[in-house]
Amino acid sequence: MLASLRILNLFIMTLVVLYASSTYATLDAVTIKVVAPYLPENVENDGRSGRDIQIFTDITKCMGLKVKIDVQPYMRHLKSYLSDSHYDAIMTIPHTDTKVKNKTLNYISYNNGVIVRHEDFPHGLKRLEDLKGKSIISFIGGKKLLKGLEKNLNLFSSYTETGTQYRHNEMLMKKRVDGVFSDGLIFMAHQRRLIQREKEWSSVKVKFYSLFSLSHFSAAFRDPKKVPLFNGCLSKLKKNGHLAKIEKLYAMKYNESLGEEYLKPLLAK
Repeated sequence: MLASLRILNLFIMTLVVLYASSTYATLDAVTIKVVAPYLPENVENDGRSGRDIQIFTDITKCMGLKVKIDVQPYMRHLKSYLSDSHYDAIMTIPHTDTKVKNKTLNYISYNNGVIVRHEDFPHGLKRLEDLKGKSIISFIGGKKLLKGLEKNLNLFSSYTETGTQYRHNEMLMKKRVDGVFSDGLIFMAHQRRLIQREKEWSSVKVKFYSLFSLSHFSAAFRDPKKVPLFNGCLSKLKKNGHLAKIEKLYAMKYNESLGEEYLKPLLAK
C-alpha cells in the first residue's frame, strides 16, 4: 500500500514538473529573426513600430514567439531573405509572389489610391478617368501592382515611377504633379515629416481617394510548421476585433485627409 502511494505521488510530481516546464517554455519565447521592408508608418526603421509591425508581432506573440526585425528597402528585403538563410521569416511579400515558400495567408493589406491637393479637386474623385490629362507620379512597380492602371496610362499627360517616395510629396506641394499614387498611410507619414521641415505647406490640404482594389501581403517562414500556427492566430485576432483596432489607431491619426475612403476597405477585408 505504501509503495503504491509512493508511486502515485511520484506520478503526480512528474505531471507537475512537466506542466511547469511547458508553462515556462511558453513564457521563455523563442526569438526569430525577421526581415521586413521600410514602409513609413507601417514598418519604421527601428524595427519596433508601425501598423504592419504591430499586426505581425501581435500575431507572432500569439504563437509564443518573439521577433527581431531587420528593416531594409522594399524588395531588397525579399532578395535578402532568398539569399541569406539566417532569416527565419519575412514580412510583407505580395500574395502573388511565387519565389517564396511557406507563405501565410494575407495578414495585411495596403490601400493604394490617389492623393491630390484638395484645392485642385474640390468636388472629389470617383474613378481613374477623373484624372484624365493630369500628371501622375507613383512608386516603382505601381503600374503592375495597381489593378487596371497599366492599360489606362494613356489617360494621363504624364506618368512617372520613382523609388524615393518622399519626393512625391514635395512634387505635389510644388504643383509639379497633379496626383500621387500611393498607400494613403505611407503618403501621410511622408507628409507629416515634410511639414515638420517646410512649415509653409502645413496649410495645404491633401485628400486621399481610393481608386484601386487593396494590395494584399503575406509573411513566410523557413519552418513550414509555423505557417498554420500563424494563420490560426491571424484568424483569432481578426475575429476578436484586435486587428481592426490597430487599423483604426493608425488611420485615425490622419483622418482629415484619409477618412472613410482609406479605412473602410481595410476593415471590410
